[in-house]
Amino acid sequence: MGTLFKYEMRKAFSQKAYWIAIAIMLLVLLANEMTPIITGNFKPKMEREKALSGTVIDDEFLANVQPSETGAEDPITFFIKSSTGSTDVTGHTADELYAKRTEVNTKLMADAGISESDQQWWLNKDKENVAPFKYTYCTAYSSYFEIAGYINFMLLILAAIGLAGLYADEKSSSMDQLIFCSKNGKKKLFGVKLFVGVIMAMFTALVLVLFEIALLTALFGLGGAETYLQIMLPPCMIHMNMGQTMIIMSLFFIMESLILSIIAMALSQFTMNHVATIGIMIFVMFMAMMNIPEKLGILYSIWNSIPGSTVGSWMFNDYHLIGHLTNLEFVPIMWIILAAACNGTLNL
Repeated sequence: MGTLFKYEMRKAFSQKAYWIAIAIMLLVLLANEMTPIITGNFKPKMEREKALSGTVIDDEFLANVQPSETGAEDPITFFIKSSTGSTDVTGHTADELYAKRTEVNTKLMADAGISESDQQWWLNKDKENVAPFKYTYCTAYSSYFEIAGYINFMLLILAAIGLAGLYADEKSSSMDQLIFCSKNGKKKLFGVKLFVGVIMAMFTALVLVLFEIALLTALFGLGGAETYLQIMLPPCMIHMNMGQTMIIMSLFFIMESLILSIIAMALSQFTMNHVATIGIMIFVMFMAMMNIPEKLGILYSIWNSIPGSTVGSWMFNDYHLIGHLTNLEFVPIMWIILAAACNGTLNL
């Protein structure tokens, strides 16, 4: 088994296409963060946000708020506009601002078809976010939100490139038949392959996530972890800070990479065709990009759990409850069910 494991590991991690793809993904992440520096937008943005760090959004602050002369929007201006549903940032008191935020969020829930009992559950949950909110410079965390969509697709593409041939290529070369004749047989062989696929999935996710976090740390620092998530995402009613969201999103990226890799391996075994597996994985990516009406309730939640575009800021303001489970609790359960179904395919 040790020999078989080493063989499968060497075969999986010796693919030039996989390493080239990882290099390209890292360059994309680097280019995304370096572009503002190259264009000159980086320094002014940082100066605006650092100048506001430590601001409590209360009556005293709101009384002195003025529209930006340059049109540039800072996080607090964004919070006021999103909370009130207005482009006017002046003339608000703290009580009016936070009451208006609750009103806007209630309307968003009603538009999404959320039942009155579930709406009340969320409003009670939102009481844990004690006003007035305080903004602390936290650009690293908000930037992590912005890059999430890219990382979703990167994980899917890398899973397809790295694992599409794990079963299919041996079938085409009849190598699998040779190994099936050994004392280890099909079951142990497939178990080793699955384990190698899981290792590759973990490695892929950790490389992308750790590279991005290291890049954001170097550019912005990791201060401001205690800032309420509501500053950057006013519709969110979960009591959470920006540091916690980065940890949760990172864990979800790792889980997503695992399930995408298991899907790729199941398709490789089912189709026994390298190109077909990649094609289906790309189709899954396009499916994940499609939006369906929120009023479909549980169907909406199931659709949004399709791995490929699940992780992002949007996962924190999905108001649908499945029983008493929020989106953050429901999605991992759906992924476990999907992984079990794919594992059944591998054991056929």
